[in-house]
Amino acid sequence: MIVSNTHKYVYISVPKAGTHTMYDVLVREYAGTQQEGPYHQTAVPQEYEDFFCFCTVRHPFHRAVSVWHALTQRENYKSIYLPLIGGESFLDFAKWISKITPDNRRKGKGGVLLLSQDSWLNGARIDRYLKLEELDNEFSSLYFVSGKETLPKILSRDYDTWDKVSCPESASLIYGWAKKDFERFDYSPDKL
Repeated sequence: MIVSNTHKYVYISVPKAGTHTMYDVLVREYAGTQQEGPYHQTAVPQEYEDFFCFCTVRHPFHRAVSVWHALTQRENYKSIYLPLIGGESFLDFAKWISKITPDNRRKGKGGVLLLSQDSWLNGARIDRYLKLEELDNEFSSLYFVSGKETLPKILSRDYDTWDKVSCPESASLIYGWAKKDFERFDYSPDKL
């Protein structure tokens, strides 16, 4: 979470939705300070409750590919998650994560990645959602930003895209897992 007393905003980060980019820009350019505690948090401290709260969200299909990549390819996660998933393919991952709920998800390392964006933000007051796919324009329209911003893509990874790893079955499974994301954030499963 990033807070700015100068601009009176709170940025609530959603895992796998541009967090590193936003942390970098907000701290470097917009008087933001990273709050103590977990990297990703949704509970706004009481002294900031009247601040403008915003977050970034990502198309659920693209986010699912990013989560899959992190859990099955990155050294710090794959030894934990590959045995749980039961295979490295995206379809193996889709079958596994489609059964994950906030109540049965693994806690600890990587556990926040298993939640849909809607589940992660459950109970958080958000005044504005910025779509990662349109981030430069949406960020530039915030009240504390003057002028057009072109944001760097911090930790942007090079891995297979949705169109290369998905199939009708995996699409159906991921849609079911992230159905509320599609509805809440106005994403279409037909438009990437």
